[in-house]
Amino acid sequence: MSSQEAIYPLNRTDSSPIQAMIGDTGTAPLIDLPLSENVSKRETARRKIHQNNLKFTDWIQDMHGELDTSGLIPFTRWITKTPTYIPKRFSTQMYIYMLPLPKSNAGCLQPAQESPVSIPTHDGGLEHTAAHFDSVANWLNHARSGDIVLYPPQFFLLSLLELALGDGYTSYDASQAGKQRECLLRFVESGTPPWTEKVISPAQIAKLKDGRTVMGLDKPGAELNKSGRRGEMDRVILVDFQKGVPRRLEVAQRKAVLKEQRVNMKL
Repeated sequence: MSSQEAIYPLNRTDSSPIQAMIGDTGTAPLIDLPLSENVSKRETARRKIHQNNLKFTDWIQDMHGELDTSGLIPFTRWITKTPTYIPKRFSTQMYIYMLPLPKSNAGCLQPAQESPVSIPTHDGGLEHTAAHFDSVANWLNHARSGDIVLYPPQFFLLSLLELALGDGYTSYDASQAGKQRECLLRFVESGTPPWTEKVISPAQIAKLKDGRTVMGLDKPGAELNKSGRRGEMDRVILVDFQKGVPRRLEVAQRKAVLKEQRVNMKL
């Protein structure tokens, strides 16, 4: 993988994140579709696209739809660090996308309930068996209890969202949601570099007494070591890989974890 392949300029016309969202959940919030395009038509197109019998871009064109790629907010890029005996590596750009706000309190969103904009559905068991909206805090709690599996990048980014959004909510109106979004946007643009530009190639830097691995997030990957790109300097991920499945995940302060590790080594 070259440095150009590892980190390339954001392509604001790239439809792949939107296609992935439709394929995984059946929702189409990033697409301005005519009212005549109903759910049954969308599900039919979804199956054909998944089976490679219909091009995603052709479907959008046939529906006279428009992709809202400008609504994609970059939120870190992740580059896998793999052993030399594994031939493939991946460079994955993460995004945040904000659903349209309800126009009145009657249209308030609530965790674990369907959005009035679009209802997520599973894909018939091809890649997953359930899909629904819920709060960030609830998804993290499900992962901590072992009900679902979140891999380190997913758990880390959701933890950041929980930090930026504050306490969980049971309901909110458009005004409250708007304030939350302002806080989130300020957070995404904060830091050096900001979260929109951070490139993370996670790597093991220590092992804790409880068996968990400490994953450092500060390096951007070998190809980018001299590029000026950086990851996250202050936080680490603690994880216990049980037969390849990440469990007991936690986001912690790097200095505190490494200081405790040094103390334990002295003891």
